[in-house]
Amino acid sequence: MTDMETTMSRRQKDIVHAALTLIGEEGLGRLTIRNVAKRVGFTEPAVYRHFPNKAVLLEMMLEYVSETMRVHFADARRQAGSGREVLEHFLIGMFEKFAEMPALVPLLFTDELLHQEPKLEARITSTVETQIGRIADLVREMQQAGEWRHDIAAGDLATMILGTIRLSVVRHSGGGEPAEHARHVSGVLSALLTGVEPASGARAP
Repeated sequence: MTDMETTMSRRQKDIVHAALTLIGEEGLGRLTIRNVAKRVGFTEPAVYRHFPNKAVLLEMMLEYVSETMRVHFADARRQAGSGREVLEHFLIGMFEKFAEMPALVPLLFTDELLHQEPKLEARITSTVETQIGRIADLVREMQQAGEWRHDIAAGDLATMILGTIRLSVVRHSGGGEPAEHARHVSGVLSALLTGVEPASGARAP
């Protein structure tokens, strides 16, 4: 359970999870308070008491996505060894999470949400920038340890990594075997990480 979930009421959790399931099964375009209420078994007024409109519900869902990624990254830090292993553990694990919860893809990796709720642009941008910043911090550590080349800014490398994963996730979001998708992401990630390793004998300044 994430820190955010501990601060939510049971009904709020039920509503958010029902909304995520609805998006995953029927698409973001089907997300309405009425459809969420039917899905969770509440009346519409009951849902409105917790979320006064769809934009507020979506903002809570974005917060849920961000918190899920924070927790998973912290787990990768604890469980993996080298910086490269941490990145692989985090990114492959997140891809598996996307396969498990397809609703995360349109919430984080497509422009569909922005088209539906332009007012959420700042929140969407903040969510993505937080992930880039988290990866960039790790990249800096890897550069200082000599694991990665240091002639490319850590923020640029982090953007390349997240952009590569975004493309792979969107590409495979239409279906297929999760194991096959995970192998593809692992291969793409390995090629990317190998490409930015320092040349033999090179050292961090």
